[in-house]
Amino acid sequence: DAGRHYFPMDWLYKLIPILSAMQYNMLHFRFTDDQAFAIQLESYPQLAWPAPSTDNNERRQVYSAQEVQTLVQFARDQHNITIIPELNIPGHAGAWAGIPDLVVPCPKFACNKGYGIPLNITSPKFHSVVSAVLKEVLEIFENPPFLHLGGDEVHMSQPCWNEAGVAAAVDYVNMEQAVLKKILQEELNYPLNKVVRWQMTGRELGHLVNKELAAYNHYYDNRIEGIRHFWYQAPGVTQEYSHDRPYFASANLYLDTNGDEHGWEIYAKTYRWHHLPKSYRSPEAIIVGTFELGTALWWHRNVIGRLLAATLGNVANKEVIRSSSDFYTQYFHDCHETLGFPVDFCRLYGGVPVTYHEYRKSWTEMQTKWKNDICQRVTEDVKLHLQSAAQDKGLIRDQSVVVASEAFWNSFDTTSSSSSIKREKENPPLVDKNTFRVGILIDAVSDLTWLLSPSSKSFMDMSLQVDINMIQLRLMDDYGKLSQNDLSKLQQTFMPMVSKLGIEVMPEASLSSTAGGWYESGWTVTCPQHTCTSGIHIPNNISCPEFLSVAWQTVQSLLPFKTSPYLHLGSDERQASHSCFREMAEQRQQSSNNYYDYFDLYEAKLQELFHLQQKDYHDTSSSRSITPQTIVRWENEEKVEYSNRFGSITQCQDCQNLHSKGNTKATTPWFAHLDLYQFQSLYEVYNASFVLSTSQQQQRPLGIVASLGRFGSSSGNNDDNDDRILRLIAFAMGTAAATTIYDMTTFEQVFLETCQKTIQHSKAEQLCHQHETLVEHNYNQHHAQQQARLEKHKELVCKDRTTWEYKKKWKDIIPTLANITGRKKNAAHSETKI
Repeated sequence: DAGRHYFPMDWLYKLIPILSAMQYNMLHFRFTDDQAFAIQLESYPQLAWPAPSTDNNERRQVYSAQEVQTLVQFARDQHNITIIPELNIPGHAGAWAGIPDLVVPCPKFACNKGYGIPLNITSPKFHSVVSAVLKEVLEIFENPPFLHLGGDEVHMSQPCWNEAGVAAAVDYVNMEQAVLKKILQEELNYPLNKVVRWQMTGRELGHLVNKELAAYNHYYDNRIEGIRHFWYQAPGVTQEYSHDRPYFASANLYLDTNGDEHGWEIYAKTYRWHHLPKSYRSPEAIIVGTFELGTALWWHRNVIGRLLAATLGNVANKEVIRSSSDFYTQYFHDCHETLGFPVDFCRLYGGVPVTYHEYRKSWTEMQTKWKNDICQRVTEDVKLHLQSAAQDKGLIRDQSVVVASEAFWNSFDTTSSSSSIKREKENPPLVDKNTFRVGILIDAVSDLTWLLSPSSKSFMDMSLQVDINMIQLRLMDDYGKLSQNDLSKLQQTFMPMVSKLGIEVMPEASLSSTAGGWYESGWTVTCPQHTCTSGIHIPNNISCPEFLSVAWQTVQSLLPFKTSPYLHLGSDERQASHSCFREMAEQRQQSSNNYYDYFDLYEAKLQELFHLQQKDYHDTSSSRSITPQTIVRWENEEKVEYSNRFGSITQCQDCQNLHSKGNTKATTPWFAHLDLYQFQSLYEVYNASFVLSTSQQQQRPLGIVASLGRFGSSSGNNDDNDDRILRLIAFAMGTAAATTIYDMTTFEQVFLETCQKTIQHSKAEQLCHQHETLVEHNYNQHHAQQQARLEKHKELVCKDRTTWEYKKKWKDIIPTLANITGRKKNAAHSETKI
C-alpha cells in the first residue's frame, strides 16, 4: 500500500525474492490514495505527493518512474512476479491535489473525515490529465495484465460535493461511460475486461437519502469493470455480483483487520478459496491484503509469517496438509528449512508478536498523522488564497489603523494647559449602581432585523412589566460584527426606545478571541484548518501592535450604547485560540511561541491605554468610565481568570457550577448568566434563577442575565414567542427579592396569576394554563436549531473564507476606497505625533 506508506526500494528488492520463494506470482502495487501519489510522473510531475512520515519517510520521498519500471522488470524477469498497478479513480483521490481544481474543494470534509476525497470529474482538466496519467502508468508497468482503478466508496464523497456546492452537476456514470471508457478503449487500446474495481460495501450508505442511494447504486452497476475485487464479502453473498463472473478474492485475508488470528486460521481461509462449491467460479487471483500497513506494522502483524501461512493454503498442498498438526509441521519446514528464517520466528507459526489491541493504538496514531497531512494538503491552496486575500485586506487594515490612531490622539485637547481630555456627552444613569441587575441577552449580530422592528418594542414593554432593568447587547462575536451603518440604525431606533422605558444597556463586543466576525476588517488570524474544523474561537491578530489603537477605537464606538456602569469586552479564550495562532506560525514558518504571551501583552497594554486616556480613570460611577472594575468578561473554557486580564468582573457560562472547583475566589465580583432553554420546565427555570440571584453560598452576583435564543428566528412563529415570554416570567419570578423558594404547587399558583397579568392577548388564560406542553416542545426544537445554526455557520465560514470569491470581492472593494495613499501619509504624520 504505497498509497499510504513509503517502502524503500532496497526493502522492496529484498521482499520480492522472499515472495517468489513462497510461490507468490503477483504483487498488487497501490501507489495512489488520499494520503500519497507515490510516483513522480513525467507527464504531470506536480501530482507527486509523499506519504506522511509514519515510518521510513522522514525525507518525504516518492518513487521516480524509472526506478518503478526497473523494479517491475526485476520482479518479472528474475522472480516470475507480475506487478500490477492500482490508482484510485474517482474516489480516494485527495493526493491528486497537486493540479488546481482536479480535486473537489471541500476543506471542511477533508479536515474532519480525513479520507474519501473525490476527483473533480466536472473539471475541464479531468479528461486530459487522467488520459496522460494512465498512458504513462501502462508504460511504467509495461502493459500489465490487469489495471486496478479502485472505484470504491464513492458514495462517501457526497458531503464533499455538497460542501463544494456542485453536487447537482455530478454524473459518475457519464464519467465512466463517456470519458474513462473512451480513454481506455480508444486512446490507450487497453482491454476493458482486464480493468479491476473494488467491491462496493453497503455499510456506510446510511447518510444518503433514497435519491442519492439510487444514484450511487446506478454508478456501481454501470462503471467500467471487467473484474471485481472482493475484500469484504465473497461474490454471491449479496445480489450485487454474480458468482460466475471473474473476480479477485481478498475477503477475510486483510492482515490489518483480522485480529490476532493464528497462521492456521489464515491457512484455512485461503484453502477455502480453492474449494468453493462447484457452481462458483474460481477467483482470477487470491490477494492477501496488507493495506494500511507500513514496514513497521508489517512486523506488528507478522505479515511475512502470515503470508507463508496463506501460500500453504494453495491447492497444490491439498494432499500434504490434512490437519492442523500437518500444517505446523509443513509451516516450520518451509519457514526454517526452505526460507532460512530463524527458529524463534518460525515458532510463531504466523502468530502476531503485538496484540491487535496494541496494534490499533499505533494505527490510531498513524490515522491522525494521515488526517492532519491530508488537511494540510487540501488546504494548501486555501492558505495561498487566504494569504493573497489578506494582502488585499491589508489595505483595509492599514486604513483602520490610521483612522484609529488619529482618533486616539485627537481625543486629547492639546491646546489646553491642563491637557484635559475631550469628553462626549455622558449618558445619564438609568439604574442605580447598587441595584441588582436583571437582564436579557440580545444578540444584535443575529437579530438586528428584529431589534429594528415594532416587535422588539412590544417585547420590551412586556419585559418592563416583569422588572427587567438591563439589556446585554451583543454587537460583535464569532458569528458577525455590526457595521458602522448598522450601529447607527440601532443608536437611532433601539436606544431611545429602551432609554425611555428606563432599561439600561450593557454593550458586548469580543475584541481579542471569539472574534471571527471581524474577518472582513482584515484583523482575524489566518488559520483555514481551524476555521473549517471549528468555525468558532477565531482570534484577532493581537500580536500585531497596530491592533491596539483599533481595539481602543472599537470601544469608543460602543460608548453610545453604554447606559450601564458596565461594559462587556467578550471572551478571553486563550486556550481555544491556541491552534489558530499555531497554524499561522506554521504558515509563516515561524517558531512556535507561547501564544499566551500575546494575550498577556495585549490585555496589559489595552488597560494602560485607557488609564492614560482617562483623567477620571478611577471614577467608576461614570457611564463613560472604562476601568477593570467596570469591565465584564466571559468565563473561558479553561475556567481561568488570567491575572492581567482587562476586566475584573467575570460572567459565568455554567453558573450552577461557579466556585465549586475553586477556580474563582468567592469575593470576586461576577455576573450570572442563565440559558433559559437548558430547562424542560418553567419550575426548573424559576428554581435556577432563584438560586443564582440569592447565592447564599457565596457573594451575590451583580446581576443575572437570561438567554432566550434568537429573537429573529421566531419571526411569524407565535409558539416561539409565547414560549419565550413564559420562560421570561418564570425567570423574573426567581430573581424577585424573595427569601423563601416556592414549592411546585405554590409556584404554579403564583405563575398563573403573574402570567395572566403580563400577557395581554385573548388567549392568555389558555396559554398560561397549558404552558408545560409548549415549553417541553420548544426545548427540543431550540437545541436542534442551535446545533443546526453552528453547523451551517461552520460550513459557510469554511467555504466563504477559503475560496477565491473573497479575493475577488476585496479586489472589487479596494478601488472604491477613498484616497488610500493620502491616508497612508496621514499615518506617517500620526506616527510623528506619537
